[in-house]
Amino acid sequence: MPNPWKCSGDAKATPAQIWKSCFDNGWKWELWEPDLVQVKDPSGGMSSGTTLTFENKRGAKYVPCTISDVVKNQSFTFTGGDGMAGFIGKVKLTPKDTTTTTVDYSFEMTGSVGGCLGTVFSGALLKPATEKGLAGIISTSEKK
Repeated sequence: MPNPWKCSGDAKATPAQIWKSCFDNGWKWELWEPDLVQVKDPSGGMSSGTTLTFENKRGAKYVPCTISDVVKNQSFTFTGGDGMAGFIGKVKLTPKDTTTTTVDYSFEMTGSVGGCLGTVFSGALLKPATEKGLAGIISTSEKK
């Protein structure tokens, strides 16, 4: 089983619509990410270098995170945790035609403990969590 876990799907929305409804939406990521309670204390907008804290429903309650590699309406990376257990998430939006976008989403556990757990529990933990996040991105972006 892979660590990172990768999945993709098509949304009936443009990259700009997905970006605005899911990522550059006033930090309301809990609208699409079912494991989040909320995003707390963002240091800025959806741009590289912004720091924030994920308040999670399970696992570590509060996890610091940094946004990087932001290309508006195209892609970004979010990383967090500490040296023992962390994560890297990546989102990429690729237009398929004028009304459909392919969303690529990956999530990887990192660090000495996180990397092992991510590999061992990849199918039981990372796969469903990543797939639910992708489904949330698609459904949130397709709402009118």
